[in-house]
Amino acid sequence: MYLTGLPEELLDAICQQTDVLAAPEYVALARCCRAFRRVAHHHLYRRLLVSSSKHNLHLIPRLAKSRELASLVRDLTVSIANPTTNVFRTFYQMLAIALCNTTQLVHLTLDVAPDASWVLPSRALHEHSPLIHFASSFPLDVHVTQFIQTTPRLLHIKLGSMQSNSTGSLASMASCCPHQLVPLLSSFEGSVHDARTLVPGHPITVAHLHGPVPVHMIPLLAHSTSNIQVLSVTTSSPLTALLPALIEHLPELTRLQIATTSPNNAFNDEVYQLARMHLHTL
Repeated sequence: MYLTGLPEELLDAICQQTDVLAAPEYVALARCCRAFRRVAHHHLYRRLLVSSSKHNLHLIPRLAKSRELASLVRDLTVSIANPTTNVFRTFYQMLAIALCNTTQLVHLTLDVAPDASWVLPSRALHEHSPLIHFASSFPLDVHVTQFIQTTPRLLHIKLGSMQSNSTGSLASMASCCPHQLVPLLSSFEGSVHDARTLVPGHPITVAHLHGPVPVHMIPLLAHSTSNIQVLSVTTSSPLTALLPALIEHLPELTRLQIATTSPNNAFNDEVYQLARMHLHTL
């Protein structure tokens, strides 16, 4: 039997066991004959890093034009964060179509213009979306909220900071993002503003908060339906106030990282005071 006569599953298994093939070889294999094309495409498109620095932005229009190729993508990263990069609106329109076509995504990272969240699909494109990881430069605006409502298996989310010219109130965001629609969310990274919406009512165990975290924010973190075990915060609040609040409201913490915006001398004084408090209780 000729190799080309083997079932596609066997050809795919052979390629998986072959560590020596690189992208150029898969391209050649795809051009070799029809029997190898889909198998080669499966390996070429499974994980895509599309970046202006790699000069491969043309892959996005290709995914927009071919649902077959887009359906092969499981891990997609799009990065055009360089502010000197000139990207026309047409590219973002193609990106929006491509995201609609990539219905089998498991990991999605969008490091693009923070005000381009409109490229996200606003309705369920697959009955059981497999997406479990979503990272973007977008804040939790209306478009992001509508998108994550279509991803019931989402476990990890990373969001950008709220822009100063962003519109929409905190109340409106909270009202359109009930926890039942992202019931498995366990890891959050983003602004304090967005944490107010996504931490309460979700089983968050890992939280990385950007921006100054006030002491009065700590009790809200305790409204996670699971115990937060890993926490990273930046704060300008005195440690003598922050740490007791953490001990009271987040007693299950196993890992804590604190960055302070206080001057070094003030920080050293706070550490000294905490040490005295601790010795006094011994």
